[in-house]
Amino acid sequence: MSRTIVGVITTTFVIFIYGFLFWQVNALPYEALQQTSDDVAAQTMLKEHFPRSGSYSIPGRQNSEADFIKLAEQGPVGFVHIDIDGKPAFDPAVMIRGLVLNFLFVSLLAGLFKITRATEFRDFARTSLVAGAAAVLLIDGGNIVWWSAPINWQIWFSIYHFTTFVIAGHLLGIFMKTKASIIG
Repeated sequence: MSRTIVGVITTTFVIFIYGFLFWQVNALPYEALQQTSDDVAAQTMLKEHFPRSGSYSIPGRQNSEADFIKLAEQGPVGFVHIDIDGKPAFDPAVMIRGLVLNFLFVSLLAGLFKITRATEFRDFARTSLVAGAAAVLLIDGGNIVWWSAPINWQIWFSIYHFTTFVIAGHLLGIFMKTKASIIG
């Protein structure tokens, strides 16, 4: 059991560092984002049209069915997450919440390995590959299908999520395996 705990803690920090490298050091994902012609004017418009923090679907579902259909077909359509009051550009609390999120993810993944009775390294590798692919397909694919997330942006989440599953699964496999062979 102590090898599992050490594995969970180690893996949590490894994927935390991996996430930092993927999202902070790596500039490639952000090339998929569009830039407004005037951020100040855009912020003014957002504050004017989005009175409270939250998520908005445009056109909104509060419209009559006929109006919703008409507005959706004429466009533009969008899905906006907004914090009307702003926030720190680099908030340390986000990093702490991310570390906790990673710990919970790794703990659940370790639990999945226990439930599936993974014992050999290949069990951990296979399970993390399948679980990662299933999660990415449902969650990231669902964002593309159901919420119209642009593929060129969502693909970066897919890559990150899948590789995080693979890294976590393989690393936990090193700690949690019970067989002598690492590559069995």
